[in-house]
Amino acid sequence: AHEINNPLGAVMLNVDNLEDEILSEEGIQSLKWIKNETRRIASIVQSMSRFTGKNEFLGGASTGMSWLPQVDHYMKYLLKEYPRVSYSRTEELFDLKCVMPSDELQQILINLLNNAVQAIEGIGSTRMEIRNEEKEGISYLVISVSDTGPGISPTDQMRIFDPFFTTKAVGKGTGLGLSIVYGLINRYQGSIIVQSESGHGSIFTLTLPRE
Repeated sequence: AHEINNPLGAVMLNVDNLEDEILSEEGIQSLKWIKNETRRIASIVQSMSRFTGKNEFLGGASTGMSWLPQVDHYMKYLLKEYPRVSYSRTEELFDLKCVMPSDELQQILINLLNNAVQAIEGIGSTRMEIRNEEKEGISYLVISVSDTGPGISPTDQMRIFDPFFTTKAVGKGTGLGLSIVYGLINRYQGSIIVQSESGHGSIFTLTLPRE
């Protein structure tokens, strides 16, 4: 974590230096994006540190809509690399608050959406659906991420949340993404399930209590 945070600090310092020199609107937006993504990397490193340390509840519930525009913005840039993949999401605006902090929820969704897009071979689509759910008097925020990719084999489904397990080519994945997702969701007394059949895509559904 220390070795990663050092260059991140240098990136942030140089971004701050450039902010007063770049005047174009596109340049300003690019700097803002670099700064936000650098902060997100720092947050991921912090999550990895927690993953290998104590499994403590940190608190700090999500603040409603704060994570949704960030996820949409990320998908806009990601799909420039995958022009044959489309993205859609639930249009209805629900109460999006839950016990998980916004930055961690954003991290989870970006991880799941990134996996969904990369899983699609050729033309396809990914979708995020958001809904409310009540179980035994408890209110939950439920978010599903689906894709039209080749699906996940039953054998791989048993291992996808294991640390360092990956079906991606060497250099394309660390195998930590879904294990960190699993750890974060469990820390906040939530759950995540995967539904998939070979040749019929996948659906990851996460359920988080609101309080």
